Amino acid sequence: MQQITKLLCFIGHPIRNCILAAAFAVMLVSCGGGSGTPTYTVGGTVSGLTSGSLVLKNNNGDDLTISANSTSFSFATPVASGASYTVTVATQPSGLICSVSDGTGTEAIANVTNVTVTCAVKTYTVGGTVSGLTSGSLVLKNNAGDALTISANSTTFNFSTPVASGAGYAVTVAAQPSGLTCSVSSGSGTIASANVTNVLVACVPPWIGTKQLGVAGKVTSGRSVATDASGNVYVAGDTYGGLDGNTLAGIEDFFVTKYNSSGVKQYTRQ
Repeated sequence: MQQITKLLCFIGHPIRNCILAAAFAVMLVSCGGGSGTPTYTVGGTVSGLTSGSLVLKNNNGDDLTISANSTSFSFATPVASGASYTVTVATQPSGLICSVSDGTGTEAIANVTNVTVTCAVKTYTVGGTVSGLTSGSLVLKNNAGDALTISANSTTFNFSTPVASGAGYAVTVAAQPSGLTCSVSSGSGTIASANVTNVLVACVPPWIGTKQLGVAGKVTSGRSVATDASGNVYVAGDTYGGLDGNTLAGIEDFFVTKYNSSGVKQYTRQ
């Protein structure tokens, strides 16, 4: 540039040619013939990155690892003036999910500082299967809240409120359907890294009626009654006789008698 200016200044009319040379030099600089194409950095802010590390990409390259508790970032490789940029998440941090907003642009004309990365705790749904709900409606709760009403003949369920990764869940029956008894199995645990789908709810008709146990001339007393998930009924107590063909082993024996959900006796253990 200096050589061209000096050459023009010494040829012909010195003053006039120096003015023309200066104008020509300005024109060359304006056309990019001076210091080259400007470049600009791409970056922004990060929120919610409470643990782990996040990996971002710009234009599908230039990987940038961001550590926990960072609040800002900037890619090492700048982009040329007028070029485009696209910031994406390459690797999510463990237990979190991060998203990018304002992450694309088509003509960079200054340093980009408004890309926003927001991270939040990853959440998962809790649900499972239902069997035997032939009538009425059943109400379940998760963690003593988030009540869910399940209609007759439903076979699956899913609570509407998801649970954060690492948190616990506990599914219980809040209200039984009319004429049925429902119980929950595999209903509690800790959320790992997937939706919970294995909670089992089984409903059976409750047995209603009177059954008499005893031996003529001997005292027999029922002390407690319990049911299981299939609707079986267990009666426990003590007797001074031999129940259902059993032999009295001492002065007084303990016993357990099982009835199925229809009230049919299955066995007596004395």
